[in-house]
Amino acid sequence: MDPLEIAAKSKTELAEVLGTHLNLAVEHFQVRWVTFWDHIVMGEGRPLGTIVDCFWRVEFQERGSPHIHMLLCVENAPDLSTLGEGVIPPEVKTFVDSIVCAQLGSEMNDFDFSEVLHPCMMRAPMHSMENDVEEVRAGALAQCVQTHRCRKYCKLGGQHANCRFGDPRPLSNESTIQNVFRHGKTKLVVSPARTHSRVNEYNPSVLSFLGANMDAQILIYAYGAAVYTAFYLTKHEENNLAARILYQLSKNTRNRIVK
Repeated sequence: MDPLEIAAKSKTELAEVLGTHLNLAVEHFQVRWVTFWDHIVMGEGRPLGTIVDCFWRVEFQERGSPHIHMLLCVENAPDLSTLGEGVIPPEVKTFVDSIVCAQLGSEMNDFDFSEVLHPCMMRAPMHSMENDVEEVRAGALAQCVQTHRCRKYCKLGGQHANCRFGDPRPLSNESTIQNVFRHGKTKLVVSPARTHSRVNEYNPSVLSFLGANMDAQILIYAYGAAVYTAFYLTKHEENNLAARILYQLSKNTRNRIVK
């Protein structure tokens, strides 16, 4: 199907096309993902650093669309477990700012998408990330797919309830560690410099090449990594298996490294 023909279809029509050709859509996703992993994440550029260990799981939404949940261990990543709430030290800030971003250029506020293809349908131009064309494209992608818009699923208590993802978030000129309340719990999180209250954290290089929504986070504690992995490995298990595994982890992960 021609890209212009795809762009002209409504969301309902696109959903019907996807539902009719689920096998082709999943195969395309798999090939695209493996290619992206081999040539971008693990390629020469290494936008996320040198990956020394990883775990991922493919999950399907109700409409049949696949996506990835992933945990990465990056070589020479600084230890954040000793840091408390406040501004991130300069030697750690360099690493944080190279991995995650929560900024949206002011030039994107008035960007008119009605006359152009959705950025996710554009092929990535062959330019370095310093190129102005690539910066504009990354900004357009962030505006389209990284800006959170609250809906019923994130406001379980009704339209006047707080967003369960914590949006809108306070703006900041520098990366910090914040104590936030999300998903019914209070925890410390790494928060990069933020110029937009509803932009989910992303890596500009990865976003530009992948062309899809992401929620990139830097974990502070080893226990957080264990919880994330165990939860998604046992997400659909019965008999409360996930809760029992997490209980055992809580007893055995103290003072252990993430891996």
